[in-house]
Amino acid sequence: MKTPVQPAKPKSRYDKWASGALAVMCVLLIAYLARRTGVWAQASPPRKPARSEVANRDRDRERSEELARFDPVVKLGLLRELESRPAPHFNRNPFEYPAPKLPPKPPVVAAEPVVPAAPPAPPIKALGYMEKAGGGREGTITDDADNIYVVHEGQTFADRYKVLKITPTVIEVEDSKTQQTIQLPVPQ
Repeated sequence: MKTPVQPAKPKSRYDKWASGALAVMCVLLIAYLARRTGVWAQASPPRKPARSEVANRDRDRERSEELARFDPVVKLGLLRELESRPAPHFNRNPFEYPAPKLPPKPPVVAAEPVVPAAPPAPPIKALGYMEKAGGGREGTITDDADNIYVVHEGQTFADRYKVLKITPTVIEVEDSKTQQTIQLPVPQ
């Protein structure tokens, strides 16, 4: 259900006078601004400078001569000449800057292939080889602590190395820590 719309109250006498006064003030303000900005300005003949303006120019000249007396480095004649010149016209937007010039890129040099470093020499070396009757092979190995091991194929020694193969020229050993196969040449 809609509520009935009540008619607006008629304006009181005070409201009417206040509205009229505001309207008159607005018209006067618009006229004042139009006259000050030159919208209604008419061409007027050039006027003669007043005596006060001539006096101001003389006073300014005396001050500039006084400044030149205290600071001889300031050349006021040149300053006046520069002020009389028209300002230069620039075609660029002062808020847009050109991109900075980057230094040229160094030429690309092909990288040399990385050669893996040779593994360090094993702390063991073969001393000799011996073949027993019946086809058994035996090798002799020493370590840095001058321990001598007599080894057979498949045997583990020094808690680290396992003998894989024994031949008359090479003893092949696997390092259990690095999982690397080491070939120890047998001296002849």
